[in-house]
Order: sequence, then structure tokens, then C-alpha cells
Amino acid sequence: MISFIRGKLVDATAETVTVEVGGIGFTIAVAPSTLASLPGLGEEVILHTHLFLRESGIELYGFRDETERAAFFRLLGVGGIGPRSALALVGGLGVGGLWDAIRREDIARLTRVPGIGKKLASRLVLELKDTAVKEAAVPEDVGRDEILDALLALGYNREEALLALSKAPETADTGERIKAALRWLDNLRAGHSKAEAQ
Repeated sequence: MISFIRGKLVDATAETVTVEVGGIGFTIAVAPSTLASLPGLGEEVILHTHLFLRESGIELYGFRDETERAAFFRLLGVGGIGPRSALALVGGLGVGGLWDAIRREDIARLTRVPGIGKKLASRLVLELKDTAVKEAAVPEDVGRDEILDALLALGYNREEALLALSKAPETADTGERIKAALRWLDNLRAGHSKAEAQ
């Protein structure tokens, strides 16, 4: 499994981006909302990824953070939902909007996403309502913005900061989460430097 890709953004279309890592270009399918959040061509980018195997080949799907990828993975467990539909739902509604629509049984909202008809929207509600209720009950991560601001102030870009935040234990206090994120970033950069030296 490829958990994330970090490299230079070398191309972008309406549906995909190409990220160069060690001289290899990875084409990754992304939602428009993810595309809009990325830096310009030639800049470094980090995307959380999901590898999907088809008879016709291998596809990579990219996300801004672990929360988006986790929601995408949940959607794939629903009959009739393929990776493109799952990506459209996550990108079109956002994770919070997706769970809210399912929890409220808002079929009209779900069917505004391209490729999602009433039958499929009803199935989403039937199979994922319990999950949506649990997700809505998760307390808001009040320290998230503070940690992101601290990492950005230290010179890390937003993609690095978001990735590091996803690796820090949510149950720890803000100070400990910042320390854990910094340790992870140090290890990541050390590994990146070794790869360049080789």
C-alpha cells in the first residue's frame, strides 16, 4: 500500500495531478477541492493516497489528509460505490458535509453529486447512517489549528504540517502533539536527505 506521496507537482488537469518522486511520475486522481488546495507547478506537495487495482491497471487516488482518505475508504464498502463515485462524494460534499447529509438522510443533497442517483443515495444512508452518527459525535479537534499554525511558523509547508498532524496522537495535549509532529517531520526529512544523497 502507498500511504502517501511526497514530491514535485509537475502537471495538473481537471481530474488528476502528476507528482514526480525520484525521477518517477505518479499520476493521481484527485477531487477538484483537493486540486484547488495544492501549490503551483514545480512546488513540493504531499498527498495521502489509496491504491486501487483494476483489471485494466493500477490507479492512485489522492487526498489532502487522512480524514478524507478514511471517508473514501468507508464509501468503498458500500455496494455500487466505486472509487470515482467515492472521490466525487468526498470532494463534492467535504467529509463533514458527507456525514451530515447521510445522518440527516438528505437524499437531495447526496444526489447533487455527479453519478449519485436516488437509489445509490438511499443505500448510502442505509449502510452508513450509524457511521455518520458516530462521526458527528466525535468532538471537534480544537487544538488542530493551533498546531498547524505552529508548524507553519516553523517553516514547514501546509502539506507537511497536515501530514505530520495526522501522525500525532489525538489524545495527547497540544504541546505533546506538536512535539510528536516535529519528531515525525525530522525523521521524514532525514530520510528524504538520505535518498537524495544516494
